[in-house]
Amino acid sequence: MVSATQLYNWFKQTAERKPRACKKLSETVATVALTVIRTFPHLSGAKGQLYMAYHQLGYISQDAYKKLKKAFKRVISQEVTDRKLRARPSSYVHERADTTGIIWAEDFTKITVEGKTYPLALLIDVASRFFLGVAVSARADAYLVEAPVIQALEENGGIGPLRFLLSDNGSQYVGGAHDELLAKHEIVHKRIPACRPEYNGSIECGGKEFKQVFYTIWYDQKKNTEIPLLDRVRSVAAETARVINLEIPRPCLNGVTAWDVHKGDPAARRLATAAYLKTECDSAGQEKPEQFDSSSESKAKNIWDLARDSLREPRMADGQLLAKYCLTRKKGLRLITNLIQEVLGSFSQKFYDLS
Repeated sequence: MVSATQLYNWFKQTAERKPRACKKLSETVATVALTVIRTFPHLSGAKGQLYMAYHQLGYISQDAYKKLKKAFKRVISQEVTDRKLRARPSSYVHERADTTGIIWAEDFTKITVEGKTYPLALLIDVASRFFLGVAVSARADAYLVEAPVIQALEENGGIGPLRFLLSDNGSQYVGGAHDELLAKHEIVHKRIPACRPEYNGSIECGGKEFKQVFYTIWYDQKKNTEIPLLDRVRSVAAETARVINLEIPRPCLNGVTAWDVHKGDPAARRLATAAYLKTECDSAGQEKPEQFDSSSESKAKNIWDLARDSLREPRMADGQLLAKYCLTRKKGLRLITNLIQEVLGSFSQKFYDLS
């Protein structure tokens, strides 16, 4: 144990300690060090110090060597800029689609079910966020590249996007087979800059939503082991695209579905929704709250009781319950994938039990 007096003396000595003065660096040593840096720019402070000591060029501290190296780095950058030796970086202009059929976007993602992972290829119309093509395969082969494009052309009457098809720099999209397919249908192909997924944000966010709806449908359905797993995954993927396109309205489309924008009349649908909301708000304002007698057995349920009742009827299976739980948490897709990959764990066994 240290006494309070000893601690006081330590703090007093620390407070009274004077800052150490910086050692002066000889101009000759600094010049030699800069010569070493110019010859071997990759040497760190420790290596530079040892190099000068080994060749008897003088002594320099590691900190001083780092400062000289930092100054040399800035000066050489300025010299390169003044001489215009570096080519100007290629600029990328992010174009936005004003209406449907202008820009398409494609990307890959992965879905994991029953311990197996399948690559999933998606293709959407950027303006309407409509899923034009969806393909699932056992591996990322030529079929997975070709199928969504063909589906999109069939959906759009054989006509490709008026401007271009946007993708990342994945090996599937850089290959010659994909370029030949697009050239055959006169589709211009553009790629986003490397390590810039936000430039293709429509399909990135669309893929995340697709997987969330996919897992919801997958664990809501009845398990049929007679059908091969890959066929079941493809069937659920097609149903997922239908649900997202036709049933889920989007705030970015002002409250209508992707189908309304892509094929229907979005203005009429927005007016109908607004009229319904006005009617409901007016009727809710006219209704008087019900009065409950505290002595009677009938009492109003609070929100917690209502939430518990919603879980009881109809009763969820174990896998369905776990899927709903994961999707309500942060990073729900990661939670689902981790549970599925634990093939030998008890959680995984419950996750597969959908009966």
